[in-house]
Amino acid sequence: MGFGRDPDNNLIEMVGVPSVTDSFLAAVGIGVSDLEAARAFYVDELGFRQLMHLPIPGMYNEYILQGYGGSALVLMNWTNGAPHNYQDNPVKMEIRSIAPAAFADAVERAGGELLQVPEVTDDPGLEGEIIGIAKDLDGSLMEIQQARWGMD
Repeated sequence: MGFGRDPDNNLIEMVGVPSVTDSFLAAVGIGVSDLEAARAFYVDELGFRQLMHLPIPGMYNEYILQGYGGSALVLMNWTNGAPHNYQDNPVKMEIRSIAPAAFADAVERAGGELLQVPEVTDDPGLEGEIIGIAKDLDGSLMEIQQARWGMD
């Protein structure tokens, strides 16, 4: 296990897995102002599954969550005393749902902000796709898309 920073100073955590020979994106972490409220938002309201709660003493506490398929979402709250900006950070998560309208409704009921109701778009490269836009409790952007699994 090791840590590094990209050119924009984003934290990169590297974990070795003996059975894996190539790199892959296992998870994306977002900073949250209230770890328990964010966990309730994603798990209790939006249906993510909690895989693990992991306190990193002197650094941060985190919940590792899993949706249906794809990379994990890590909710992180720093405990090291340094100031952190958790509000409206320049991040966008793409979340796919079999029922994007119901997912968007759940975001609103849970206290998030719905910016665009999921609907068919004619945006270049996405023509015909169902796209919605929402924000979580800290203003992290979520692009809600129609999932393809279970559609056949």
